[in-house]
Amino acid sequence: FGTDRLGRDNLTRIIYGLRTTVIITVVTLVTGSLALGITLGLISGYFGRFIDTLIMRVGEVSSAFPEIFLVLIIVSTFKPPITRWVRELEDVVGFDIVSLGVVDYLVLSLALAIFSWFGMARLVRGQVRQARENQYVEAARSIGASTPRILIRHLLPNVMSPVIVTVSAGLAAVAGSEVLISFLGIGIQPPTPSLGLMIFENGSISVLRSDPHLLLFPVLTLSLLLFTFNLLGDAVADSFNPRAR
Repeated sequence: FGTDRLGRDNLTRIIYGLRTTVIITVVTLVTGSLALGITLGLISGYFGRFIDTLIMRVGEVSSAFPEIFLVLIIVSTFKPPITRWVRELEDVVGFDIVSLGVVDYLVLSLALAIFSWFGMARLVRGQVRQARENQYVEAARSIGASTPRILIRHLLPNVMSPVIVTVSAGLAAVAGSEVLISFLGIGIQPPTPSLGLMIFENGSISVLRSDPHLLLFPVLTLSLLLFTFNLLGDAVADSFNPRAR
């Protein structure tokens, strides 16, 4: 893939940029869509009433604002204190952590997770509101099963099929958000490689005319990654769809 203007190998930077995108995508989905979204969706759908109203209104308010501006606010607010804490931790352990991009991974994943839970919570809420009226839930209540046991052992397994399909289908969207944020300069910071940062640094007509490989290879790699995530989402959706078998 050649080298960039500083003599760095493009293939190595693209490989590490893919690592950055995959790590942030997985962490965002696990913490936001899965952990936070499923938990709040179960609580909202099972208890209803005031708790349901509170969770849904908070989610609607958070989703009403432009995501990119709120991510910018969160990154600019939380990154300096987290970086300071990590620097203090480096003095204790004697190991360089900030240069590895851990702080960028943590802050960006946190910012994206805050806005990725509501869609999953709304989906799980609808499934739970329907499933809680089934007889196996009433039977669990009649034998004295606790609320956490009903939620985890009885309701959660019966709502996982649409959850898995939604998560797999949202891989490309989360990966695209990370690349867009890095492209705008508020995501992953140098020297940590990122596909969005590579596109941002070389996104001009002059570079495309003189050194097209600096822009084409990151763009083609990103396109291939998003296409792969979309294929994975379609495959998972077909496997959980009985009509497609």
